[in-house]
Amino acid sequence: MLASFDEQPIRFVSDLSRALTVDVFFPIAHGVYGEDGTLQGVLEYLDRPFVGPGVLGSSIGMDKDVSKQLLAHNSIRVTPWKTFFKGDSIDYTELENMGYPLFCKTSKYGQWCRN
Repeated sequence: MLASFDEQPIRFVSDLSRALTVDVFFPIAHGVYGEDGTLQGVLEYLDRPFVGPGVLGSSIGMDKDVSKQLLAHNSIRVTPWKTFFKGDSIDYTELENMGYPLFCKTSKYGQWCRN
């Protein structure tokens, strides 16, 4: 069965019965809930087949700090990075010593910032 939920999205638990009739899911979604492991977790919970990484692979891929740590730990070269957590003080001298260009991104929210 080929299905698109664009016209009738699944918004409520009662709508899940339609999802159970799909043969295989292609979770083509971007950002939080789409590529962070949430959607994959729902599909795994419903025991529905889907393409792409599972919960762990998706969540690791969405977390830039964890991704870089795993790559570096496995001797895969990554660009220098520094991770800050809420409330951390920022040592701007240390950042300048990293060199330019310098990019600042959220660790877990893809390409956008969340307040």
